[in-house]
Amino acid sequence: MKSSKKRLIDIARELKVSTTTVSRALNGNPKVGEVTRKAIVDLAKAWEYRPNIHALSLKKKETDSLGLIIPEFTHYFFSLVMNGIEDVANKAGYHLMMCTSKELYEKEKKSTQMLSDSMVDGFLIAPAIESEDFAHFHRLKEDGYPIVFFDRNCEDLECPYVITDDFDGANQAVSYLINSGCQNILHLKGPESLHPAFTRFMGYQNAHKENDLRVKDGNILKWQNTEQQRKEQLKKILKKSKSIDGIFAYNDYIAHEAVEVCLELGINIPEQISIFGYADEPIASYISPKLSTVKQPAFEMGQHAADMLLELLKKDPIDEDELNPKIEEKEVKSEMIKTSLVLRETTRKV
Repeated sequence: MKSSKKRLIDIARELKVSTTTVSRALNGNPKVGEVTRKAIVDLAKAWEYRPNIHALSLKKKETDSLGLIIPEFTHYFFSLVMNGIEDVANKAGYHLMMCTSKELYEKEKKSTQMLSDSMVDGFLIAPAIESEDFAHFHRLKEDGYPIVFFDRNCEDLECPYVITDDFDGANQAVSYLINSGCQNILHLKGPESLHPAFTRFMGYQNAHKENDLRVKDGNILKWQNTEQQRKEQLKKILKKSKSIDGIFAYNDYIAHEAVEVCLELGINIPEQISIFGYADEPIASYISPKLSTVKQPAFEMGQHAADMLLELLKKDPIDEDELNPKIEEKEVKSEMIKTSLVLRETTRKV
């Protein structure tokens, strides 16, 4: 069998030991027992195994660098997350190597390859909208890289993540709209592939349930890829239904589009329609009327994500002196950060 098709994880699985033990055995670490070491070395030779530099030096800090993949840094939210990550990383003696996916699957996949080739010590990732196949993340994990997801978790992998409580944030926002008198609330959904879009939608539904309101047919507007498509979709429903009195948008940018559509149609905000955004981007306080929104503590999210990755990098799994029938998995820890409402001019007072 050719080495190009075999990885460190394959040796670990074949011998039923951990990837850490394989790495240590190939490095000649004296903590690995002779029987285990010989079995690993013999199999590696038989398979003509040639490990990549990161796999060979697993758990030894080689580059003092962390790989960061974000959808884009022009969004204020992600720039704040990045600042939080950098704050913690720099204090710990690490620097960041950053790539942007532009929400594109292929660009994200190439970014993971480039950063792993650069031998970063671990990854911090917010998956792209386009990403529905996560084989590139599985490959990173199998090659021994610690991964922490933020803002958008990846349920296909057992990796720790840091997210905000989007269900509660959406529930609070929609409940506020209802308590302020709204009875017919539209939801402008986010991309189907993103976990935050799903949890915010669930929060929207739950607020209706808690307040004994039914979500009316046609009140869920599915994600459209372009601003023009989203605006045309919203115009169509607002012209058709004069009873719409509230809008809860997936994020502040979509909410801003809704504000523009309402103003274009001569709809008074918030007297006729109240609008709630999500994230508290700078645009929320720049537009007129100023946007009510759900604040996500982005800087703190970045700090928590970086702390978590550094903790994973510090961990030193139990050494194995004999062949172990079970591959050890590191403990998966995740965090959920609370959100808060920011009330401005697009909503009525309760």
